[in-house]
Amino acid sequence: MDNSKPTLGYWAIRGLVANVKYQLAYQGVDYNLIQYGKEGVPQWHEEVKPKMKGDGMDFPNLPYFVDGDVKISETLAIHHYIAAKWKPELLGGSDPATQSKMKMLDFIIYDFKMKVTMPCYQSDDKSKVVEAYQQRLPNILDFMGDHKFLTGDAPTYHDFYFFEAFQCAAMLTEGKIYEEHPKLKKYHENMKNLPGLKEYLETCEEKEMMFNGAPFAKLNGTAGF
Repeated sequence: MDNSKPTLGYWAIRGLVANVKYQLAYQGVDYNLIQYGKEGVPQWHEEVKPKMKGDGMDFPNLPYFVDGDVKISETLAIHHYIAAKWKPELLGGSDPATQSKMKMLDFIIYDFKMKVTMPCYQSDDKSKVVEAYQQRLPNILDFMGDHKFLTGDAPTYHDFYFFEAFQCAAMLTEGKIYEEHPKLKKYHENMKNLPGLKEYLETCEEKEMMFNGAPFAKLNGTAGF
């Protein structure tokens, strides 16, 4: 492992980390990737997690991101750090009103992600996923308005998180989510064509990775873009 590069760690699924990989690809940041498969569960809980706490990570968890002396966990915090260090324009405007709106959006897209994900662990009824994401998705698309991305005609780090958040729903509905929400389909194409991300998506391992954790998830699968 090249210690001169930052390190991203997570389970060997798409879960909460594929979106971080998309942002890193868009920003052109090279990094080490550590993935923990089923056999790595005891290793994470019994060895790696306690060691990270001892090494100064305040809240050891997956995903984590280590960049020199910086050791952070939690997906949206990682998105924010990567943007702040290597591409600050992905943070949005710097005025208090805009930054407050960006922070608000953190919670909105997190809630959407949970509405897609949690039903997958509770039932094998796909309609429960649709019912859950419909509680939030129309509001997000209304917020986006006629922009290419969530907050304007240039992406922020939120877009990479949101882009992955609806991929599982698209898989489970066999693309019907795009028929129900044509604006989402257009947004999907805008994201797919971002430089750096476009090239990454053509060959990335995410196409063959499960969205959710097996064997716990009752709804799961793989999908391309």
